[in-house]
Amino acid sequence: MITYRFKDSFAVIGKADQGSVENFQEWADPLWTSLESSFAEIESIVRKHVDGKPYFWSALNDNSESNKRWGEPGFDDSGKYMAACEADVDAVAPIGWAKWIIPAQTYMVVRSTAAELEGIYAAIVERCGGKIIGVGHSFFPEYGNDDLVDTYIPIASGMMHCQSCGMPMTEDSQFGENADGSKNEDYCCHCYPNGAFENPNETMEEMIESCIPFLVEDGAHATDEDSARKLLTEFLPTLKRWKKQHIEKLQAMSKETYPLVVPRILLNGQAAEALELYQKAFHATVSAKILFADADPTDLQYIGTEKDHLVYYSELMIGTHMVMVTDDASGILGTDSGRRPLLTGLCVSFDSEEKARAAYELLSDGAEIIMPVMSNSFCTFFATLADKFGVVWDLYYGAP
Repeated sequence: MITYRFKDSFAVIGKADQGSVENFQEWADPLWTSLESSFAEIESIVRKHVDGKPYFWSALNDNSESNKRWGEPGFDDSGKYMAACEADVDAVAPIGWAKWIIPAQTYMVVRSTAAELEGIYAAIVERCGGKIIGVGHSFFPEYGNDDLVDTYIPIASGMMHCQSCGMPMTEDSQFGENADGSKNEDYCCHCYPNGAFENPNETMEEMIESCIPFLVEDGAHATDEDSARKLLTEFLPTLKRWKKQHIEKLQAMSKETYPLVVPRILLNGQAAEALELYQKAFHATVSAKILFADADPTDLQYIGTEKDHLVYYSELMIGTHMVMVTDDASGILGTDSGRRPLLTGLCVSFDSEEKARAAYELLSDGAEIIMPVMSNSFCTFFATLADKFGVVWDLYYGAP
């Protein structure tokens, strides 16, 4: 049986060791004996069922304790294992006990017998391994029954949101349903109930208006219709159902008049990282992205395969304006990765000081501050910096 569940961050405290997958049972099984013989030392700090019995976990971690996968094809063949009990994040492990923090994640939860576990997990990895974002753990839902296991396989960091209306999906019943009866991981039960959208012809603008009352009633992110509409207008275009439609609209707006001048940022192998930063700083959208590995071979007859992972072409939509961000293929920038990119100073105007300041804070990490935040003769907020990639940005808001 497969279900979906969001679980907030929690701690596991127990007896841990590390070793190879080849002789896993030899070094992992004795940890349970050690846990049971010394359980009194942690009994007062672990979480318990309503009947007072502890929550037992069979927890895995990589050797650096970064919650990365191991013991599977393509991953390290050694790692760490803990015979553990669940605890609060701020619980203090006694001397001689290990403690790991499991981050807040959405899980695919597979219930099976212990004998079925290995085969079922292997089948899931084969079917959807690309969706798995970290190491999995096993939970024993019935105290004293080691044969019944819930395997928690993380498929998303934090909560998953419906890619149509944005509703958080934290329980199995909130996920939509495919035509074959399986759960849909992209859409909620309200938007996608029976293998299709409930309202297939609905526009994004109509969805925004229908979501406003729920957002206001919840009160966590918006307290009135105007603030809810503003939030949804910014958030919904980032969702799968509306993203392509929104990007096409922005591209059409940016190309209404010709000739069209498109700024280009040329970087030395940092384009992908730059795109991630600029999306966060400017609430921007990447409307197109092609790696060298995916480009037409006839375009790249003079380019070596060592550039396959770099960005050949991309379009970054900042508001309705397009900026190209690419990696250097021709050697124009030379081999000095610290040299400033070919081009450019870009000036970005914001509709609020709050957004301008947030962009400044994000871009400031590792940046050279050319002109610190100030009020000047033409705006109330102004700053100039060269970000960590060497791109110069003028950020401003408002009239004085």
